Amino acid sequence: MEPTGKLGEHLLEEEPYCHVLLQKHKGTFCDRCFSRCDTLKKCAGCGSLWYCGKSCQKRDWTVHKLECKCLKQVLPKIPTDSVRLMLRIIITKQLDLPMNSPWSRTFDDLMTHVDEVRLDSERSEQFTKMLYTLNEYTGDVITLPSSSELLEIFGKMVINSFTISDGELNDVGTGIYLSGSMLDHSCKPNAVAIFHGCTLVVTATERIENFSPNKVFISYIDQLATYKERQTLLKQQYYFDCKCDRCTDNDYNTLMRSFKCPERNCDGAVCLSEGNEFLACRKCGVKEFSTVLKSGALKVQENCKTKLNEMEEMVKSSDWKKVYEMSKTLIQETRDVLHPMNVYNVKLLNKAFDAAVNEEEWTKACKYGEKNLDQCRYYYSKYSPHYALELFKVGKLVLYLQNLETALRYLTEAQDIIAVVYGTNHELYNNVNLFMNQCKDELRCNGDKA
Repeated sequence: MEPTGKLGEHLLEEEPYCHVLLQKHKGTFCDRCFSRCDTLKKCAGCGSLWYCGKSCQKRDWTVHKLECKCLKQVLPKIPTDSVRLMLRIIITKQLDLPMNSPWSRTFDDLMTHVDEVRLDSERSEQFTKMLYTLNEYTGDVITLPSSSELLEIFGKMVINSFTISDGELNDVGTGIYLSGSMLDHSCKPNAVAIFHGCTLVVTATERIENFSPNKVFISYIDQLATYKERQTLLKQQYYFDCKCDRCTDNDYNTLMRSFKCPERNCDGAVCLSEGNEFLACRKCGVKEFSTVLKSGALKVQENCKTKLNEMEEMVKSSDWKKVYEMSKTLIQETRDVLHPMNVYNVKLLNKAFDAAVNEEEWTKACKYGEKNLDQCRYYYSKYSPHYALELFKVGKLVLYLQNLETALRYLTEAQDIIAVVYGTNHELYNNVNLFMNQCKDELRCNGDKA
């Protein structure tokens, strides 16, 4: 049945043309279906891939048969995820396997961006290193295409690959989806791409009139990025300048870098233009600010941005105690300067929330999480998996702290969004439902006691 573009409709469901599980998840998820499993069996040949059962191993064998021989040649070295995906694409092309594209798109239809890649020093270096590794990796098992054809394959891969995530938006793999690659970007998307295992599901997050694939827009990047950051990311990664409705919305973009109005009893936002001009307060209209005040505000924002980057590195090493202490200090330093809608403030509260949870500081975590919900809804939009997950996490904490009516409100809203975005059969929907039922049971129990 053809999709019509109604809210919550699955516009596209697609199996990957090629995909690989991230190396860090080996032995935890099945390399074929990406399901988490405690009884995985590793490939007896290379010992590098793990499967949840014979069915997945058999389905993967067509490609893995050659990949397995390549992997054995370089053991104990493990090729990078990108090299493995590249090889799988080469094998799939050489075997001329069915493409299973719902919208009848082929690998040859993908744009190569070869000219841009050649001019991109970072990607050119990446390609050169990949060529060397591929030659070592394949040996005499596979005859590689010419360098020019490999460059075209590389260009198609880096531009069109999707990061595959689990229900809680944690990265688990990367893959090529031929029909999915037709979808254009917007910083104000009308659809969202999520995954059921390794199956791509694109869901409408608003009504799409006169549906066709070229009217479906997903976001390629972090929606909490400022206008300049978004433009830079899209140009570097995808080689285009974004001119979507959000990128031309000056009010929206300036609010992302806003400061608290210095006037007493005013909670308005003093926004910053792309040229770093301080605009009039949106509430009281004051527009004269001292040089010292402006300089100080800019330094606070820049320091917050720098510290957030430092915390990202700490998260990678799971140093949550340090993240927690740094985020607490930074919140104190920014609270009288950054407006609640400033995206660096939003990111800071997100970091503080995650760190407090990991440090089991439940009350603090709850405070940070609740304080940030309105901002998350504004920047991500209502039917966003990011917003739904924030609601779910905060709802669980509020339930633990026995604020039952508030917890039920958060969990109900989270479940409503998840039902639209993920569907009622998704594991995440069932997880929310468990906590909702617990909350309702406790409310009934409290009512009986009263």
